[in-house]
Amino acid sequence: MIPLSFAQRRMWFLAQLEGPSATYNLPLALRLTGKLDSDALTSALWDVIGRHEILRTVFPSVDGQPHQVVLPVDETAFDLTTAEVSPHELTGSLSQTAAEPFDLAGSVPVRARLFTTGPDEHVLLMVIHHIAWDGESMKPFMRDLSKAYRARLAGRAPDWAPLPVQYADYALWQREVLGDEDDPLSLLSEQVTYWRTALAGAPEELELPFDRPRPAVDSVTADSVAQPADVHGREKENQQEIWEVRISSLLPGLSPRSQGLDAEHVARLAELDGPLPPILVDRRTMRVIDGMHRLMAAFGRGQEAIGVKFFDGSAEEAFLYAVEANVTHGLPLSQADRRAAAAKIIKSHPHMSDRAIARASGLGAKTVAAVRRQLGDVVQLRMRIGRDGKVRPVSGDDGRRRAAELIAERPEASLREVARLAGISPATVSDVRRRLRAGEVPVIEGEPGEPGKATTTPLRVARVKSERKVELLDADPSSVLDKLLRDPSLRHKEEGRNLLRLLQQNAVGMRQRSELTAAVPPHCGALVVNLARQYAETWLEFAQKLDEQMQSTHRSAAGE
Repeated sequence: MIPLSFAQRRMWFLAQLEGPSATYNLPLALRLTGKLDSDALTSALWDVIGRHEILRTVFPSVDGQPHQVVLPVDETAFDLTTAEVSPHELTGSLSQTAAEPFDLAGSVPVRARLFTTGPDEHVLLMVIHHIAWDGESMKPFMRDLSKAYRARLAGRAPDWAPLPVQYADYALWQREVLGDEDDPLSLLSEQVTYWRTALAGAPEELELPFDRPRPAVDSVTADSVAQPADVHGREKENQQEIWEVRISSLLPGLSPRSQGLDAEHVARLAELDGPLPPILVDRRTMRVIDGMHRLMAAFGRGQEAIGVKFFDGSAEEAFLYAVEANVTHGLPLSQADRRAAAAKIIKSHPHMSDRAIARASGLGAKTVAAVRRQLGDVVQLRMRIGRDGKVRPVSGDDGRRRAAELIAERPEASLREVARLAGISPATVSDVRRRLRAGEVPVIEGEPGEPGKATTTPLRVARVKSERKVELLDADPSSVLDKLLRDPSLRHKEEGRNLLRLLQQNAVGMRQRSELTAAVPPHCGALVVNLARQYAETWLEFAQKLDEQMQSTHRSAAGE
């Protein structure tokens, strides 16, 4: 059985809670003028329903659990009904049709009715339940309906390839990615746990002022409220205005694209229906920051003007904005262009952290760090601004020393407060506090990432004369495991979750070692001993391979 997506399940639950209702019916009324071939329109609607499985899907339940059933086209109950109404009856007829509820378990979530109000005057009303339709659905629906209708007028079926992905595929993919709520390592479990914690203690109902009592039954009606003039004024101030600017007055900007414009991309943009999105222009120089492809497409269309949003800032900030814009949308930047852009940002913004530059340029933080090392003439600052906008020390030692000073000055301060002032994580502050209480220095000897000091790892396996030497963790392994269990880079990948499960099972075994030893009967002892040794050997080989991989990565990053 195909499960529902989580959005669909919400719609299904509300339908069960409310009973037959039109609350989530989404009507789409299209006014059609001129000669209309109703038979061709009916065939076109069938073409679209056949192309999009979600429009011929029903949602029955078994033992109270809903699932999706995609009906074959020849088993789908759908028809375009027609009615003749006078113009003054049209609104009431549309409202009445839109208010008819759907039986999600037994009928498809779409209906169509064609109202004729006069010679060559029609209104096509499509009503689709929200379980199968949202605001983003309208564009592909209208595109396919128009294409199918033109084809049927010509006496043929529409010429289109089958869709590579249907909504049912998305629902299955979503379940696979988010996992099961009962699995504590799943992404879904993590999200649910977060929101339960964040909303703990929140009131069931947010008490807001009102001018009339809440009705006992939801009327599902709406009203309008006139806004004062100053509200509109404030809204306008918060919006970035779009200006129509003559194309001849605009100049090319400093683009992160080393290969210049892509003629094919310009041609594709020029063929799009409707106006092109506005471009971003430096107000001081009238140079384009983002949108040269759109500008040339508009020029190719024969336009004399284009929509423009103005940017007020320095040339360095304009280039940074251009890189961010080209990374997040439009034609992707090449890897070489991203590295070159990162190098330029490092020189113009030496205070930005590697992660912040990585997010702006679309690279990894390690790649940015390698680029930074190649730029030997760049001044290395002691503090950097992270991607969250916070200032943090480049060296972890500086943050630890500052945290030790704050703890001595303000012993009553919370971990979060000290972390915020020192620019380090609360976990690091906790470690500094523990070390101070034990009479140790706050700085870890040989902290990773600090030049000139040997880097030690919590668990290291090395071959010495064909023997493995294992340096065990000083700390409780369970605390290290808890840290790994919270790491999203492991939790959000299936292979990472499998590794965490194995580590978690081994951690449980270590805590219960005496109980497990006592549970082995004498006749099974030799077998368990051999298995345990074999598993231990497997883990040692895994640790050796991982250690070698880490050392190789470290040497590559260091340019050795």
